[in-house]
Amino acid sequence: MVDRYKRIMVLVDGSDQSYDALRKAIGVAHRDMAHLFILTDTKMSFEAYDGLEYSSEYLTYTIRKSEDARKLYIVKFSQENNIDLIVMGASCIISLGSTLVSSITTHVVGYAPCKVMVVR
Repeated sequence: MVDRYKRIMVLVDGSDQSYDALRKAIGVAHRDMAHLFILTDTKMSFEAYDGLEYSSEYLTYTIRKSEDARKLYIVKFSQENNIDLIVMGASCIISLGSTLVSSITTHVVGYAPCKVMVVR
């Protein structure tokens, strides 16, 4: 049996793995007609991302740009927004100004209130 999701969150940090995660999340959102939340830092731009432009006719999404994209914020955001699936790269790195927070994947998998799909 395939799980169906209504609210999917994907973490995008600019790495190849995170864009793979975004493509996977778009595919799942299409399949389930789910709303997609894209969580990233403020330096990211998705206006030119072909996957979203192509998908916008069939997909509803919210881009949340935040300088506070730490592991605790990610879990809190998923709780507050009733996320039922988080999609992220295996080695997610979110930029926080001049600081890099690496490998938040383990924390999110351990503490998220929902299922987590890790994309390699």
